[in-house]
Amino acid sequence: MYCDKIDLSATPWTIIYNHSMQSVKAKEVKLPSKLETLDTGALQGAAIEEELILPNTLEAVGTYAFMSEMNYSRVGDIKITSLPKSITSIGHAAFYGQSRVTADVNLPKLVTLSNAAFMHTNVRDIVLGSSIEHIDPFVFFDTPKARNITRPDRKSGSAGMP
Repeated sequence: MYCDKIDLSATPWTIIYNHSMQSVKAKEVKLPSKLETLDTGALQGAAIEEELILPNTLEAVGTYAFMSEMNYSRVGDIKITSLPKSITSIGHAAFYGQSRVTADVNLPKLVTLSNAAFMHTNVRDIVLGSSIEHIDPFVFFDTPKARNITRPDRKSGSAGMP
């Protein structure tokens, strides 16, 4: 089913639960303005024509939250050019396969970055804050546009493994 517009911006929701918007197809989606958590697979396989703006209240991006289902029918197409600095955790394969994720990653509050979180995306410069405690393997694997990964307390690393 295709919707022209899904506007949740005025809802009081702070969480979008497991797979609740999975595979949605729409021209435009506006997320709740007070959103704090995108749960497991919240927008997995979704296709949204216009850029998806993530609210600056977002703290947790769950496992497979935006994952493209590229291994199956190559569906899933979400354009994200900016990530809110409020994010503290990103789950396993959260943005996996979303080639229209072209953001510069600057997440000073990030504590946990799980396996394959940005794998097969087009993220660019990556700056992780000193609050980072855990980085799994393959987080930035196959990110051809990534130029640099920087942590304030370390030297820059390669795109595969910081």
